[in-house]
Amino acid sequence: MKLTTFGLTLAGSAALFGTASAQELQYSTHLPPSVLVNSAGVEKVFDLVSKATGGEVTAKYFWAGQLYDSAGNFDAIRGGVIDTAFTQPASNQAEMPVNMMFSDLYHFGGDPYVTAAAVNATILLDCQSCRDEYAQANALFLGAHAATPAMTVCAREIRSIDDLRGLRIIGQQAVADWIGHLGSTQLDVPPPGQLEALERGTADCTNISPEWLTAFSIGEAAETIITAPIGSQFATSFMTMNSDTWAGLSDEAKTAFLQAMPQAIAAIVDGYVAADEEALAAAEEQGLTFTDLGGAYRQELDGFLSDYASRAAAKGEARGVADAAAIVAAFQDNIAKWQGIVD
Repeated sequence: MKLTTFGLTLAGSAALFGTASAQELQYSTHLPPSVLVNSAGVEKVFDLVSKATGGEVTAKYFWAGQLYDSAGNFDAIRGGVIDTAFTQPASNQAEMPVNMMFSDLYHFGGDPYVTAAAVNATILLDCQSCRDEYAQANALFLGAHAATPAMTVCAREIRSIDDLRGLRIIGQQAVADWIGHLGSTQLDVPPPGQLEALERGTADCTNISPEWLTAFSIGEAAETIITAPIGSQFATSFMTMNSDTWAGLSDEAKTAFLQAMPQAIAAIVDGYVAADEEALAAAEEQGLTFTDLGGAYRQELDGFLSDYASRAAAKGEARGVADAAAIVAAFQDNIAKWQGIVD
């Protein structure tokens, strides 16, 4: 499914965002140009905007941390040093306690089309405090994508849940509680370093979207793929814009951005889905073991998630988020709504 219907969400949000000569906007990200969020998303947005405005708005890209790392991008947006950037609340937790809620909700990430629509609808339409948090940083959230669901990939044979206990498993902070629940140790290893960690035995498993098997060559060290999905990453903003930059755009350019975003989000997700299929096919041909541990992994995860919504709200409240429970409820409602649309 394409997210064309979701375009109504972004177009309808135009009134939330508050005229100009030709502008070259600077875009900064810590990610390399080859990743799908850049090649299928960021560049697509600016190409569409440039075309719609007759070249009024163009972009100059700074990839792979040429200017700033992931935390520095947000600070640079706030200071007006750059115009647009990839930002993520996990890299700026002190400044973004409200939007960190979406990291806390990682395990609710499933179908990436549904998840992408739900997170954008929640922030743009249902969460004033989310938008206010960006505004307080002189920033504007224009949209997030969603990754495909992660699976647990191990560099050894895994036959049962018990085989996971005591292992060292790579995963972002959002899955630390789940890894701890398994009786394992959570490691934080950037994607480019995961193959080496698995090959050297400093890590036993990793939680990844399947496309990473080939994108970061993790399949070279893999032996077992546990196919039960555990959630996905969607707590990002691949198009965060400085508020003054937005204010300086013409109405035509603003409309072009709002119309381009859902097309780019759909293109990113389409790319991830296709890349997953190719990576899993390659892994099967390679002879890796695919297993759901007889349903035991999913059963264990379901038990762990039985009170997940209330725990996520409690984490937000502990950070001082007054409307944490309402944000969780809105996101769950949007997941259900968009699941119905996709189905």
